Amino acid sequence: MRELLFFLEALLLSFLMTGAILRYSLRRSLLDMPTDRGSHEVPKPRLGGVAIVLAFFLTMFTARLAGFDPLPGVDSKVGIFGAAAMIAAVGLIDDLRGLDAKLKLAAQLTAAGAVIASGVVLEEFRIPLLGTVPLGPAAIPLTVLWITAIVNFYNFIDGLDGLAAGVGMIAAVFLVLLGFAAGDPAFGLVYAAIAGVLFGFLRYNFPPARIFMGDSGSTFIGFIFAVLSIAGARHGVPAFVTILLMGGVFGDAALTLARRVIQRKKIFAAHRTHYYQRLTDLGLSHKQVALLEYFIAALLGGSAFLLVSGENEFISGLAVIWTGFFLWAVFKIRKLEKGGEAGSARRIFASALTDLVLIGGSYVLSYMIRLNFSFPEAETRTMIVSFPIVIVIRTAVFYYYGLYKAVWRYTTFDDIVRIFRAVTVGSVIMVVLFTFLFRFESFPRSAFLIDLFILTVFMAGARVATRWFHELPAHEEVEGRRVVIGETGHVAEAVLHQVKQTKGLHPVGWLDDRRSMHGRMIHGIPVLGSMGEIESIAAHHGVDEIVISSSYAGRVPPERFDQLERYGVPVRILGDPSEAVGSGPAKIGPFDGMKVVAAGNGPVVRTSPVRFGRSASLSVITDDLFIVRESSAWLQPPDGAYLGLLEDRLSTIRLVGEISPDVMIVDFDMTVRELSNPLDAYIRKVVLPLERLAAAAASAGSRLVEISRGGGHRDDDVRRASLLGEAVVRSLFRGREEKLVIIRTEGAVGTAALLHAAGNLSGEMGMVWEARAAEDSGEIGLKRVDTDSIPEGVSGVLMEISRALTGGKTEKISGILVEFTRGSGVEEHERG
Repeated sequence: MRELLFFLEALLLSFLMTGAILRYSLRRSLLDMPTDRGSHEVPKPRLGGVAIVLAFFLTMFTARLAGFDPLPGVDSKVGIFGAAAMIAAVGLIDDLRGLDAKLKLAAQLTAAGAVIASGVVLEEFRIPLLGTVPLGPAAIPLTVLWITAIVNFYNFIDGLDGLAAGVGMIAAVFLVLLGFAAGDPAFGLVYAAIAGVLFGFLRYNFPPARIFMGDSGSTFIGFIFAVLSIAGARHGVPAFVTILLMGGVFGDAALTLARRVIQRKKIFAAHRTHYYQRLTDLGLSHKQVALLEYFIAALLGGSAFLLVSGENEFISGLAVIWTGFFLWAVFKIRKLEKGGEAGSARRIFASALTDLVLIGGSYVLSYMIRLNFSFPEAETRTMIVSFPIVIVIRTAVFYYYGLYKAVWRYTTFDDIVRIFRAVTVGSVIMVVLFTFLFRFESFPRSAFLIDLFILTVFMAGARVATRWFHELPAHEEVEGRRVVIGETGHVAEAVLHQVKQTKGLHPVGWLDDRRSMHGRMIHGIPVLGSMGEIESIAAHHGVDEIVISSSYAGRVPPERFDQLERYGVPVRILGDPSEAVGSGPAKIGPFDGMKVVAAGNGPVVRTSPVRFGRSASLSVITDDLFIVRESSAWLQPPDGAYLGLLEDRLSTIRLVGEISPDVMIVDFDMTVRELSNPLDAYIRKVVLPLERLAAAAASAGSRLVEISRGGGHRDDDVRRASLLGEAVVRSLFRGREEKLVIIRTEGAVGTAALLHAAGNLSGEMGMVWEARAAEDSGEIGLKRVDTDSIPEGVSGVLMEISRALTGGKTEKISGILVEFTRGSGVEEHERG
């Protein structure tokens, strides 16, 4: 009961102090700037460790006042806590000013010496299944090595939002429970306090993190774990358990360190080779990687319980650990699909975990059926002993046959055959191995045949059921608009799925230019003919619309779309998610034959090769590496994709001058609601690059279309910054208004609709327009915004803001924006 009370106290203190330090850090601009090694892209505070340390010591002080001893059996509690405070202080100095790695290591060695002087020494080491090994004269040096290793390993894992705090919290909770399981919860109070402070801090650190714990927090927590792991060996919880509980992240740190030593690289130099960093580079989000690590930590906690309760069962625990790491490795080796969508990683993990459950359930069920649901002692023992081996063999064989890479919703007969082969090969390997290891004694032989049959049915049935579920139409009626799908293939299957899920649309056929496909059936729908025969097909089958994907649209001559529309059969193009099937007819675009530059990071830029295809000469300018990586999946790569120029005004102007585009379309899309510094980030990532691009377009004499997405932000300062950006653009095109159009948009307005609107406004340039999508039809409506005259000195206002950013005086920016909007009348007009 006392552990729960002090857990809640530590949680509350940590939560309140972290919030206070976050606000203080933002006011004083005490921010951790993005680096090549880091995992964050915007500056964020890194003094969260101060809250962790203060909340922990306040909880310990309260415990002493209440008469509880937080470190029973330790000779010098002052020495332990004093050493922990020194570690935290050194980490804080490193967070604020930076320290040489040798100085930090010297502080850690000093703290380890204080621990040894306090009577906490690793005198023996208990190794599972091998027994206890006395350390003798090596006890003191190994104690120093143990403490410094854990401190640094825990510090290493503090490189991803929520990783160190979440894993540490889970480990601390399990250590509290393990103390009770061992019958001697001596340090349960301290572990409960650690869990509480980390849980309270995690409220601000879970992805997307608003604050980091920094070295002051990570080295402090690592030190506490290291000391308690040594002292806890006297109370029934071996030191090995702490390493086991955080084996997922500590193993990564150890392997990374060993690899750098082998490669003769500096082990303390900044790098991005940790496994969690490589996973994020592969496309997983911070939240996905953190949750995956939490899952592994929970599995390792279960293994720790097996270790403490009895070593004979620890083999099963090792199997669980192995499987957890195996599933983790699947993410690393997976192929990124278009855009590196994290959803595909979730599907891989879910399918592998489901298969794991099916493997275990099938094996146990086969024994139960063979033994008539009775459990003789000998057979039950062999089932338990062989269970982890079965898990390892099955998962390895399934991986070899590629079962974890297949997408269940597209299961085919070939997938079923591959499942049968994998299950059969796995069963043969199991029989041979068990004969070699156990002479097949007490193994019911027919159980393996039963397992082969059951597991095949389970695996194939799960995949077939998944495909069947995804192919169920959203509605059963056949009334509505009759549509044909103007292509076949894998992309067309996705089009068919979306048509089936859209109420009011009924697919009646496919189009395919290959004569050999005519008359064939695909998913129960006939191939009616080719695109060139669409007039007769439409008349004979009563076709109301043609639906095609945006990737296929680039291959269709533009005159074909006009011909079909005149005939009364409009074409609907499925593009980005904001353009639903029922959003109305679409065309290729209004920029045919033009030289186009798409700049920024918004939907127009991301889908620009599909939007313009062969109808325009396209170049892309962006500072978003993700967009450039995605170019390999574009139907037609642009004439040029340029990265890293938007930070330099002269380079941007020079490049645009060389391209000399007919039109530049600028589209920035940035969500700032989750950021701790929304105004700072918006100005750096949107307003300043927008000014450079507008200046380049004006210098080159190009038309400029700005898609303005900032006016709808709830943050008043961000909205004012968006209005400032518009004013800057208008000032740069003063006297050349016929070359400029600004379209403000808010909500789900389709990209194609915005481009068509921009083309239709070509005769009314120099205006500011608002675009909104109608809820019923998806059509967009345009409303002219009566803007005031361009305020004087707008460029000077932007320069003043830029200087404030460079000088770290971000608190002044809000006031500058307020004065600007008051002086220009923009804000009053917007409210009116």
